[in-house]
Amino acid sequence: MGKIWDFASYNLLLLHSPPVVLEHLHCNMKLGFSKARKKEPQVAKLLEQDNTHQRIGLLAQRGVYEFHNDTLLLGASNGVSRVAEALELSKESGIVQHRVLTILNNYYENPVLVGKEIIKLSHGNEDFPKPILIKLGNYLFNLYAAIDCIFRSADGTLHILDFKTGKSDFDKRQAYIYLLAARYLYPND
Repeated sequence: MGKIWDFASYNLLLLHSPPVVLEHLHCNMKLGFSKARKKEPQVAKLLEQDNTHQRIGLLAQRGVYEFHNDTLLLGASNGVSRVAEALELSKESGIVQHRVLTILNNYYENPVLVGKEIIKLSHGNEDFPKPILIKLGNYLFNLYAAIDCIFRSADGTLHILDFKTGKSDFDKRQAYIYLLAARYLYPND
C-alpha cells in the first residue's frame, strides 16, 4: 500500500497526476525536482516572484473584489480607472496592465455577481487556505481548497465560481475538489 497523505489539494493532485489527455506533459519526478530546486538560492528567489500569468490572475481577482468591496465603483463612470489605481496597475508591465484592464472593463460591463448573495469572495492574495477536515472511513485528512467565490442564487442554490483569466483547459478534478469542499463547508445547503 502506498503512502497515506494527511492532506490533499488540487495543486498537490496536479503534481502527481496530470489532467486527462495531458499525460504526455507530466513528469513523475516533478515533485522531488521542485523541492530540490527550491533549495538553490537563485531558483528560490525566482519562485518567490509571480510570473506574468500569475500577476494577471491575482490582480484581476483583486479587481473583482474591489468592485464588490465598494459597489459604487460599478456604477461610477470612472469605476475601472479607480480600481486600476487601487491595484497600482501603472507599476505593472504593459502586458499585465493591458490584460487586467481588459478583464476589469469586461467585468464592469457585465458584473456577474451583482444581485447575488456573495458568501465568500477572495481578494486574491490570501494566505494558505484553512484546512477542511475530511473523514473517509477510518481516515482523517485535511483538504485545502482555495475557492475564488461562493455565492447563493435566489432559489438558494450554492454556486462555486473559479475566475479564469487565461485560456487554460478546464480540469474537472478541480471542480470535484471544490464540490467536496463545499459539501463539508456547507453541509445543509
